[in-house]
Amino acid sequence: MTISRKRCRMVKINSAGVLLTLMLSISLMTIVVLSCNNTNKNTTVVNQTKNQVAEEPYSDFLDQVNSGNVVMVKINYLELTLDIELKNKKKYRSAFPPNYDVNKALEGKVKTIIVDQGSRP
Repeated sequence: MTISRKRCRMVKINSAGVLLTLMLSISLMTIVVLSCNNTNKNTTVVNQTKNQVAEEPYSDFLDQVNSGNVVMVKINYLELTLDIELKNKKKYRSAFPPNYDVNKALEGKVKTIIVDQGSRP
């Protein structure tokens, strides 16, 4: 059985056309998926921003402690963070240096000190 050259060329052209169509379809699907993912990420960031607690430097925290403005501190030794509440009900978060005993430094200066259970090394 012999196949003419015309027929072979037609098959090659059709194969290239199918391949091109497939590549365009995959590209279009990728663009749609990426645009959906970006929309979801933006929504998540907006939600996180609404629920985020303000962060302040540790030096500002010490100034507040020495001024007698801090009523509550929650210490997380695992993450090296402090959740702070001031007399005016403002809440914020700060970080502290590793190997620093914050609990000892705050004794007698802050009314309520909470150490996050399981977080102390």
